[in-house]
Amino acid sequence: MQNTPTLRKRNQIEDLHSSEEHHHDHHHHHQEHSDRKLIQRAQREGPSFLISCCTNLSYVIVLVSVLLGLFITNEEFSFIKEETRKLDFTRVYNEKLPSNQGYNLLFVHGAFGGKEEWLVNYFPYFQKIENPNIKSLGAFSMTGHGQSSHSEYIKWLRLHDYVKDLKTIIDNNYKGEKVILVCHSLGGLVCQKYLESLASKNDQSVIIRSVILLGSIPPIHRFDNILPSLLYDPSIALDMVLTQRLDPLVTKTTKHTKHFLYHEKTSESQIEEISKQVPLYPESIIYYLDALTCSLNPTPIMEYFSKRRFNIMVLGIEKDTFFSVGQFEKIVEFWKLILDSKPHHQVHSVLIPNSVQVGHNMVLDVEWKFVANKLNDFILELHE
Repeated sequence: MQNTPTLRKRNQIEDLHSSEEHHHDHHHHHQEHSDRKLIQRAQREGPSFLISCCTNLSYVIVLVSVLLGLFITNEEFSFIKEETRKLDFTRVYNEKLPSNQGYNLLFVHGAFGGKEEWLVNYFPYFQKIENPNIKSLGAFSMTGHGQSSHSEYIKWLRLHDYVKDLKTIIDNNYKGEKVILVCHSLGGLVCQKYLESLASKNDQSVIIRSVILLGSIPPIHRFDNILPSLLYDPSIALDMVLTQRLDPLVTKTTKHTKHFLYHEKTSESQIEEISKQVPLYPESIIYYLDALTCSLNPTPIMEYFSKRRFNIMVLGIEKDTFFSVGQFEKIVEFWKLILDSKPHHQVHSVLIPNSVQVGHNMVLDVEWKFVANKLNDFILELHE
């Protein structure tokens, strides 16, 4: 015979389970009723409900677009504090020249690059030929590149950050000295923006004697080559969005590197050997947006150089994957209009035919010395 307290406890447990089941059934029926009401409402108000969702999404898109627009149009906004920048800079001198003679070559690298792209070929070349017009050779890596600081911020670096880098190097090392800027690709736009800043402030402490643009980003007509680049491999666009960087464009495979940076005859094994000496660095996609949308005001540049001796050399290649011959011609036309054919100004243009084995990365490709010889000839002809 079962104990009465035990029987009573069992009955209480059964009553509790029965209550929970009843509550669960009630909640289930209530949920089904709520779901049916939601479905009925969606069926009854389907079009207006969809329109409401689209409207809210549109508001979000507009807000993001406005914020992005404000960010891009404010060219001087930076995530990097000026005092924290540390730039990797190298300079060598021609000891045979008196200190008051000759020009100082300052090399400015392109996208995905660093000062190494100049140290491998151009520094030994110019040291060996002993051009009597060259007093020193200098090169630096922009913020986030090579051994310079803030590589962890590469996704957030802007065109103006790179212009600041160039200004810092010149202000700290070349005040009162005659400088020739040798600029490749991205470095070309950085130099042109620097000239605009220099002219706007009417800075008389810096003497920019000449600028040499190698496969430079043009100051105008910068959108011409975007579609062909993306059509080569549409998946690159997704890679760039996911990484928030531009470098997948040229680093995804060696075939991509060859297509965008080297001549069609340059082999993948040659490219791999070059890459061992000069690696490709990550690059900011925000800088690229800046490069596409920034403006270059010619008026202060015209006024600044109107009474100064100034020459510019624009060098391009016939089959550049990044920039067309039309864009090369626009750079030449732009600078001819700025310098206005004055006797103390000269715009010298060179378009290298495809028979010469150099691609966009003309400072490292197989026949880089052909380009270096053109630079040397131009510098030899410069006069005080």
